[in-house]
Amino acid sequence: MPQVLPSEKKKLNEKATKMANTYAWIVYYNKSIGQQSMGKCSSFMQFKSKIIANQKADKFFYESILLFSAKCLKDAFDNQDLTKLEEEISRLFRSNAFNITERKLYMEERKRKYPQLKEPQAINDKAIPELIESRLKIPK
Repeated sequence: MPQVLPSEKKKLNEKATKMANTYAWIVYYNKSIGQQSMGKCSSFMQFKSKIIANQKADKFFYESILLFSAKCLKDAFDNQDLTKLEEEISRLFRSNAFNITERKLYMEERKRKYPQLKEPQAINDKAIPELIESRLKIPK
């Protein structure tokens, strides 16, 4: 695997920081609940209902930004590196709690390491307690 020079790492980190700051600016200034709407909320329940009402539109907006970023950057990368590009964009723009790629890779690794986590093909009633017991022995 090729080594990345420290000067190149610094440049990459600076570009990633700039991109993340731009993303934060876009998200903040295009939030679904503006300052005026927040001022009109006189209770927590009103605020929460506005958040819930806008949840789908917010998710679509954030996913669109990620997709837009990937589409803009794809021409700068080889076709075989596009998956890595999408994973890196997800890593940069999503926290670990919402990073779908990271969660999927983590769960696949756990299932590989602990085969008892995989869903059984066919199971009878007598095997259920054994399955539950084996799953309980897996470290969290």
